[in-house]
Amino acid sequence: AGYPCPLHRHPFPEFFYVLEGNLAIGYWNNQGATEWDTCEAGESLVVQPNAPHTFFNKSEHPCRMLSVSTYHHERMMKDAVHPEGRTDFLPAQLSQADFQKLTKSMEKNQTFLVADHA
Repeated sequence: AGYPCPLHRHPFPEFFYVLEGNLAIGYWNNQGATEWDTCEAGESLVVQPNAPHTFFNKSEHPCRMLSVSTYHHERMMKDAVHPEGRTDFLPAQLSQADFQKLTKSMEKNQTFLVADHA
């Protein structure tokens, strides 16, 4: 099984638009627990600056999303998973080793882990 992106926050907003499939977006509710909402193809969501959040494809079907922000998410993630410079997409499911490399890259790039789980 793959790992969701860890619950994290960053000092810039992030816009998600689901192009295909379903994307689960996790956020902290008022009780401090992670709660999940699902965005379907054609739906969008804006995560406010410093709001703890995570995302994951919980289905067995492909999910493609567009993430727009004033930060370089794609470079940060590709540098962590493909440091040798490959330009293909991230794997559908991150391995434990990929997950660990990603969390280290996130910390170097002002993306702060809120919890090590979703």
